[in-house]
Amino acid sequence: GVLIYAAGNYDGDQTSSSALSSSRAVATVRLMETELKAPQTSTSACLATPAALGEVGIYDVEFSPRSPVGLLNSQLVANLGTVSTGDPRTLRTFLETSLLQMHADHYVLCLAGDGHGWQGMMGDYNDVLGMPVNQLREEIASVSHLLPGGKFDILALYARNMDTIENVYELRDAAELVLTSTFNVEQPHHEIIAEWYRDLQSQPELTRDALAAYMLEAERLAQDTSQSVFLTTLW
Repeated sequence: GVLIYAAGNYDGDQTSSSALSSSRAVATVRLMETELKAPQTSTSACLATPAALGEVGIYDVEFSPRSPVGLLNSQLVANLGTVSTGDPRTLRTFLETSLLQMHADHYVLCLAGDGHGWQGMMGDYNDVLGMPVNQLREEIASVSHLLPGGKFDILALYARNMDTIENVYELRDAAELVLTSTFNVEQPHHEIIAEWYRDLQSQPELTRDALAAYMLEAERLAQDTSQSVFLTTLW
């Protein structure tokens, strides 16, 4: 199972690199909608964008190559209203809602948005700093009973300033593997996630370690290698 928690209701969400949407959060899910062809993979997404007036929605991502009439083609499972993606309660609601209906053998959790180191991540216009790392740990721990082995297989932090030993130590029990980046600027999260998501769809039998290797490589493939330095770390 793949869970995408995307904070799109903030200035850094805007992108001009995707034909699917000017929002990184929406473009991430739209790319998944066009790639989701393996029935073995379940995908759930939670996102907020200015286009949705700051409302946070939980979606059951479905394959659909056509252009959406509204924000997305996927089924809206729950509209949480104008809450913040930086609020730990919003994350907990998403995790509980998704895990209770997915029943997968393996899980990847991706948090895509802004990051301020240990002070917080996933903030938006309603809560700039977002949730501190210790609160993130607590919310993931609250759903450990719904996860095989009590933790996620892979936790990916697609947010700037999150690649520190202190943060990873705090999250050491949240997942078998933690993927972070040292970047302090916004990255094309939607394109990076799309790269490894395609690999997962074509090879749904990938092991945890093999998928993690694809996720590391995805950052290089999604960007201009002549312009970027790649410092993604797998812990």
